Amino acid sequence: MGEVEFAALKGINLEIYEGEFLIILGPSGSGKSTMMNLLGCLDIPSKGTVCLNSKDISELDESELAIIRGQMIGFIFQSFNLLSTLSTEENVLLPMEFQEDDRKIARQKASYLLDIVGLSNKKQNLPSQLSGGQRQRVAIARSLAVNPPIILADEPTGNLDTKTGYYILDFLDGLHAREGKTIIIVTHDVELVRYATRVVYIRDGEIEKIETRPKNKPGTKNEPSIENEQSIENEQSIENEQSIENEQSIENEQSIENEQSIENEQSIENEQSIENEQSIENEQSIENEQSIENEPSTKNEPSTKNEPDLE
Repeated sequence: MGEVEFAALKGINLEIYEGEFLIILGPSGSGKSTMMNLLGCLDIPSKGTVCLNSKDISELDESELAIIRGQMIGFIFQSFNLLSTLSTEENVLLPMEFQEDDRKIARQKASYLLDIVGLSNKKQNLPSQLSGGQRQRVAIARSLAVNPPIILADEPTGNLDTKTGYYILDFLDGLHAREGKTIIIVTHDVELVRYATRVVYIRDGEIEKIETRPKNKPGTKNEPSIENEQSIENEQSIENEQSIENEQSIENEQSIENEQSIENEQSIENEQSIENEQSIENEQSIENEQSIENEPSTKNEPSTKNEPDLE
């Protein structure tokens, strides 16, 4: 039997602009993963051309493609693609080692990147010791290691819960807004389009439509905290503050009760003291009165003289 040709992509004509937030949206089997591999210089097209900075990637050898992937594109994968035997810090260092960056500077940069994704306290943890959201944040830190102008993300929220997924997207949106990076996300999740400046709808290997969206006004999206996750740590901070306030309130109430108890005891003691003093005074008064009554009369009656006998 002869070979059957299958075109994963057909008639694609797409230009991606520097500094935009582009989402390629389509169902499973639509060809979006193939498009991602072409955009990331992981594959070369069998027909047609893919140009990056006016260079046709089909005309580049593998070493040149590796340099482009290593310096210009930061990859974020749905399955994270972290090396299981390397620590969090070592995974982030890996792209810089491939670029032969100075080891000391690379470590400082890895520490900084882990700090801005909120994992400065997880440097020595292995991927198996991290949650899904933490592993994805390590993948983001790794994608930023060489400060690439393009971030290419394949279903970055696919293995995450909703809350953590929005945190990752807010972080990427912050990179786009603050640093002007080109963000390209390949996904099937229609909820993600609210972050985009442009959406490419793809189905059966063809572009159905391209939708340009107005940029969100500043402040319409919540950016994640640089130091820590606001959605987790702020809630914990509020709970801790409330707990401290409640403890202080209980202590204050106990202090007031203790003071009142002390005052009451002192009042009772004072009353008892007064009563005792009054009792002593009364007893002394009674004794004095009795003593006065028992004293002999101050005048003694004269004794009777014996009269002589009469003869």
